Amino acid sequence: MELDDRLAEAYAAQAYVEGMFDWDWTGAERTIRHAVELDPNSLDAHYVYALLLMALGRLPEAVTQIEHAAQLDPLSAQVQSTFGRILYRDRKFDEAILRLNQAIELEPRNAVAWGRLGDVHDQMGKYVEALAFYEKSRALLANAGSGDSADMARVYAHMGRVSEARQMLKRLGDRSPDVYTALGDKDAAFRLLFKSVDERINWPIFLKADPLFDSLHSDSRWMELLRRMNFPTDARANGSR
Repeated sequence: MELDDRLAEAYAAQAYVEGMFDWDWTGAERTIRHAVELDPNSLDAHYVYALLLMALGRLPEAVTQIEHAAQLDPLSAQVQSTFGRILYRDRKFDEAILRLNQAIELEPRNAVAWGRLGDVHDQMGKYVEALAFYEKSRALLANAGSGDSADMARVYAHMGRVSEARQMLKRLGDRSPDVYTALGDKDAAFRLLFKSVDERINWPIFLKADPLFDSLHSDSRWMELLRRMNFPTDARANGSR
C-alpha cells in the first residue's frame, strides 16, 4: 500500500486478514468496500467480499458478490466451488449442485468440490450419494489414508445408524462438533465449538450460517458463541429467514 495506495488487491488481502483472522468484521467490510470502489473489476475484491459476507451470514449479498467474481473469471473452479458453498449455506441445494458440478468440470480432481457435493446431498437426505461423494473426495486427497471420516460419521448419524456413528467418532477422536450435533448431543457439540473458537482452531468462521448447526440455534449458548467471534447479533447480520 505504501508503493500503491490504490491497489485493490492489497486492500482485499488486508480485509481477508481483518475478517478471517482478526474477526474485525466491521473493519474488514470497510476495507473490502474500499477495494471494490477502487477497482469494480477486481476479482480478488469481489471474491473476498463474498467470503466475508458468507461468514457474516448475509448470504443473498454474498451471492451477489460471488456472481461478480464468476463473471470476471468464468473458468475458475475455485470461484464456482465457493459459489456452490454459498448457495449450500443459503439452503439453495439444487443451485449449489449446479455450481459444484461446474467446478468439477473445470477441475475434475477438485477434492474440495467433491466433498462439498457430499455436504449438499447430506442436507438433502440423499445419504448414499453423500457417502459416495465423500469417498471420492478422500480418494483425491493426498495422504488422506483410509477408514473413518467425520463427514461419514455425520451421515451415519443422520441415517439413524447411531451405533456405527459413535464407533467412528471414538476412532476419530474428540474433534467433530458436527457429528455430535447430528447425534443430538448438544453439550458435546458446544464444548468443542467453544474450544474451537477460544483456541482459534479448526477454522470456525463459517459456522454461523452452516446448516450443520441449525439445531443449535435455539440454545442460548449459540448467541454466546457468536458473541465470542465478534459477530453482529442484529437480525440482518444473523441472516434471519
